[in-house]
This record gives sequence, structure tokens and C-alpha cells, in this order.
Amino acid sequence: MHHSSLRGLHLLLRFISMVTAICGCLQPARAQGEESATFADEGGLLFRADVSGTRPQPEYDPKGIKVDSFRVFTSITMATAFDSNVFNLASGKNADASASLEPRFRASSDWGLNQLDLTASARITRFASKGAENREEFGFSLSGRLDAENNDAAFGRIDFRQETEPRGAGGQRVLGAEPSAFAELNIGVATRQSFGPIKLQVSASVGRRTFDPIRLISGGRFDQAFRDTETIQISPRILFALTPDTGLFLAGTASRTKTLNPKSFSDRTATGRRILFGARGSIGNLVAAEVGLGVQARNYRAPQFRDYAGFAYSAIIDWYPTPLLSVRLTANQEFQNSGIVAVAAIRNNALQLATYYELLRNVKVAFTLRDERESYRELSIVTKTSSAIARVDLDIGPRLTAGLNLGFRRRGSTDPSVIGKYSGVTLALSLTGRM
Repeated sequence: MHHSSLRGLHLLLRFISMVTAICGCLQPARAQGEESATFADEGGLLFRADVSGTRPQPEYDPKGIKVDSFRVFTSITMATAFDSNVFNLASGKNADASASLEPRFRASSDWGLNQLDLTASARITRFASKGAENREEFGFSLSGRLDAENNDAAFGRIDFRQETEPRGAGGQRVLGAEPSAFAELNIGVATRQSFGPIKLQVSASVGRRTFDPIRLISGGRFDQAFRDTETIQISPRILFALTPDTGLFLAGTASRTKTLNPKSFSDRTATGRRILFGARGSIGNLVAAEVGLGVQARNYRAPQFRDYAGFAYSAIIDWYPTPLLSVRLTANQEFQNSGIVAVAAIRNNALQLATYYELLRNVKVAFTLRDERESYRELSIVTKTSSAIARVDLDIGPRLTAGLNLGFRRRGSTDPSVIGKYSGVTLALSLTGRM
């Protein structure tokens, strides 16, 4: 990197840190856990940060470039892939190959407990024969953390992304000359306070998601404005620590989702509430878990949409059978954006099993199984989507990593005439270079 480029980057980072400090908008990439080795990272890949999948590997981890009080990391990934069913259809010749280019940038401060992170990425994908799937995606985030005494802290975060959906996502069956694209902006703040064994966490966020019109193969456009929403959410959580690694918690969420373009037939404005009561704990260094059960409700302003009231749950269970193997099981229920005008939201019950194995110090294997049961309640249709993904990464050094990815997906439907079923296989090879 030239001296002039380093100087320009130095000035940019100093300007961002100055503005962020003035605004007080400091939040980490993910909130740090309690003062516990077992629950070192509640928002990360695993609870523990010293096991397969999360532990640092100095001989292979990227070093970055020191710029003032920041460390800057840049990378670029080149990948080629094959997909047996690009359009996620039940039949037809839909196989194609693609090539993609993905540059990434990250700058992390070196301020001790206080932290500021800036990340940005983009991905350009081109298909060999099915140009309708060509896409350009990008995103950035600015996050930080301001620490006080007794493990108290304040957080803030801004995220933006412009992405495309897989074909058929949200139950959509539009034959577009391009994939469905959306822009999403999220802004959040949070605080963590300790009162002896009681720890209080409160977060608040506002998010907006807008969908682009889809250009149709037959000509014209399909307007997706009925999917555009703005959501405001507040989530308090109280944890009563019995020991550093065990405790009881009570967590709640109140939200309001507003349709940005309301019409009598598609006004999805709704309020939601959820309360969970649960426990967290560990069995030595072998198992760490957090499980919550409770109730959830969602009420719509428009009478044609069905309100929901029922059970809610969330579970995260980590198992570390050996120093080289980590396993995580997650289960949760959430409402997702629907691509069908007649359905306000999709109730999704998801179960996922992920494993991380270090075959060698520089060879990492990850395997993920996921099962989703999606309920389109207004249509009385249920789909079941299953996927399996295996990935192998070979670290050639701190600057170069080669990857192999093999995936399978399948969706079944209780009414394929309305929401289609499909299956497909993907194979991808990638090469990532870092500075």
C-alpha cells in the first residue's frame, strides 16, 4: 500500500473515530458476555472463544496493517461455483456455473476495553448462461463499545446492506428476469449494567427494509412495495447470576412493524410481544447451554391477517467433546417477511446443528444441518426446507486460504401448486488473499 494511501486511510479512520466519539455511538461487533470463560462471547459462533471454530491461530490468522490506533484488514475472495437448480424450480434445466469476486475491508481500533469497528464488503456474481441471476451486492457496518466500571458498557451499531434473495424465498413464485433485491438499514443502541449478581441489559433498534421491483421475463415489473416495512424494537433482559457460569434470566421483546406503503389488501402493520424465562449453565468445560421458554403474540391492524398467540422458545447448546471438535445446536421461532401478498408474515421454526473440526492445524472442516418449518398461516400451507453444507478450508499461510464447499437443499410443500417444492446441489471452490 502506497504512503499516500496509508495517509488517506489514517485521516479517514481518525475522522470516523472523532465523529463517533462526539455522537456517543459506540458498540461492538457483538456484545461481550459476562465475566466468564465459558460464556466468553454470547453473540459469536460459539460461547467459548478458546475452542475449535473460534480460537486464535497466530501462525495463520491475518496480521493486518497498523494505521495509527487501528489495525486494518483487507481481503479479496475469488470463487467459482456450480448450482444444479439456479431458479429453485421443481423441474426443468436450471443448472449453471458462476464466478464471483468479493473484496472485504475491516478496521478495528486498539483502544483496550473501548472499541470501534468499521467493516465493508461487496460481491459481484456472474453466471455462465443464466444472466438473469447476475447480481451486485454490498454492505457496511459501524459499531463500537464504550466500557465503564464493573463490566458496565454502552453499545451502538449501524448496518446497511443491499442484497438479493434466493429464488422462491418468502414463498414467491414470480418468474423474474432478475432476482429479488432489497436494501436494509438497522440502527441499534444498548446498555449493560451490573448490580451485584443481577445484570440488566436493554437494547433498542429501528430497522427498515425496502424491496426493488422485479423485472419480469414477460415484460413489465412486479411491484414489491407491499413488503416494505419499518420495525422498532426494544428488548430488556435480566440475568441473575448464581455463579460466573450459571444463572437464570428473564427476557422480553416489544416491537412494532409498520408497512411503508399501506393498502387495504396489504397493510402488514403489527405489534409483537415476547417473554422468555430460562437458564444458562455449563458442565465443566464440556457443555455450555442457554435455554428459554415463554409466550409470544403478534397482532395485525388489517382484519384479513391472522393474529398469533402461542408458545415461544430459544435454545443454544454447545458441546466440546475434544479440543479439536465443537458442536452447536440451536432452535428458535421467528416471523419472517413474506413474498406473498395474502400472507402477512411467515412463522418459521428452525433447528440447526453445526460442527467445527480441526483436521490439522491449518485444515478446518465445518458441517451444518438445518431444518426449517415455515407456516403460511393465511393460506394454511406449510413448507419444510432442509439443507446440508460441508466446507473445508486450507490455510496456506496468513495471507492465503483455499476453500471447498458442498451443499444440498430441498423444500417440500403441502400445496406445491401455490408454493413450489424444489431441490438442488451446489459445489464451490474459492481462494482468499489477505493483507
